[in-house]
Amino acid sequence: MKPTLDVLMSPKEAKAAVIAIKYSFNGDYLAVSYNNEYREADLTNPEERELSQREPSFVMIFVNRMSPKNPGLKLGSRDTYVKFMKLVLPLGDFVASASLRSKLAVTSCDFSDCDGYLQMSVQKINHDCVLDPATYTNAEDCFVIWDIANNLMVQNFEQLGNTKWPEWSMAPAINARYHGTEIDQDDSVKERELLFKELCFMSKVSRFSLLDAAICGSQQGKLYLFRF
Repeated sequence: MKPTLDVLMSPKEAKAAVIAIKYSFNGDYLAVSYNNEYREADLTNPEERELSQREPSFVMIFVNRMSPKNPGLKLGSRDTYVKFMKLVLPLGDFVASASLRSKLAVTSCDFSDCDGYLQMSVQKINHDCVLDPATYTNAEDCFVIWDIANNLMVQNFEQLGNTKWPEWSMAPAINARYHGTEIDQDDSVKERELLFKELCFMSKVSRFSLLDAAICGSQQGKLYLFRF
């Protein structure tokens, strides 16, 4: 069977940019992360923007129409995947500032091997949908795991004891230092800021599970090979 370039589905759920796309391990779900709906006024007069009138960032989960996990949604649709669940993360539990929360979005995500959980990395990005190193000292990355079956954020991580993640793209979660970076034990404040920036600037990671090896790229254009 020859591959085709026919359009199978073309949903439009927001006016904002798509930041991340991920299929689940078994193909039951498709997760799409959308940025905030930035307006021109946000760029010209950011102090007077009306945050309440702007759609916040969110993740839309689509379910395979023929999957047993589909509870019966749009069975007559021609689309392969149909809209299943909209996740608007409770960022107020992590970040107090409403202005700062309006700049946060899910930049990467992974499904568990059973397709039951979705782990997400929430970061501060600018209107071009990229990390903004110049102003990143005011926000820490948030890591959230969502229970898809119950449509809830996981609070008790003991329930994830037997959960496996076939793919892992949480680059900012890598607690590692650049090769050759000296640790300044006499200046804890400077050391914490340096570690924080290095974590935030880790942009992409690719894992080769057979050798427990991975390669990570940074915002500075560098590549780092490491083992788990």
